[in-house]
Amino acid sequence: CEYLKNLKKFDRQNLNLLINIINKKSIKEKPPEKDSLVIHARLGDVLCRYKSQWKKNYKIKMDYYSKKNNKKFWENILKKMNDNNLNKVYIVTGFHYKNCIEESLKFLKELEIFFKNAGKEVVLRVDKDPDEDVIWMSQSSHFATTGGGFGRIIQGIVKKKGGNVYSNA
Repeated sequence: CEYLKNLKKFDRQNLNLLINIINKKSIKEKPPEKDSLVIHARLGDVLCRYKSQWKKNYKIKMDYYSKKNNKKFWENILKKMNDNNLNKVYIVTGFHYKNCIEESLKFLKELEIFFKNAGKEVVLRVDKDPDEDVIWMSQSSHFATTGGGFGRIIQGIVKKKGGNVYSNA
């Protein structure tokens, strides 16, 4: 919230400002381990809310934001984890709109099973305070996002702080 209040009118993004704000905040939870991967999964409304609006482009847009049906994306994430000896994955998502929750939880379960079947420890971080999520995820050493503006901002922070970012896995 502080970031949005201090963002200049015509700035789309100011990572230095956001990092300065984050650095002043104390993290309430233990940060992600250095040898873990944090994934921000853009779910919720993109899984069903826009289906009628996007019509022909629905599957393309849904894949752009959530990677729900993009098996190659998830296999590449797993490969990056294996290449970097990462055995724990945190999947972070939130429901800012109270629709498509059932679809989101089903997809989260599929992701959990996918990573567990690959021998990874999975921790779901669901529907926490978005400000806390920003602070927490920005502490990650390894980060991936399925898409969306929120995930891209975190990706930029992690990259700027010297972390590993797996974009377009």
